[in-house]
Amino acid sequence: EMIVDNREFRLDEQIRKAILMLESKWASKNIEFDMELPKQMYYGSEFLLAQVWSNILDNAIKHSPSGGIIHVNIQQT
Repeated sequence: EMIVDNREFRLDEQIRKAILMLESKWASKNIEFDMELPKQMYYGSEFLLAQVWSNILDNAIKHSPSGGIIHVNIQQT
């Protein structure tokens, strides 16, 4: 049984923090980020979604060539 602690939080800030937490990996490959992250509120599990961003960004870094660019943006639909 999973207990999920849902609440409202800033999605754009969470993504920025995930990118910064992986700085040693992308900096060593000389990877740049092109980001368009306007202020965006989100309601959900902050902890679980942080794990999602960490996984997605880690994979993007692993599979990007040295000197590459990773594009990150969010849009409300």
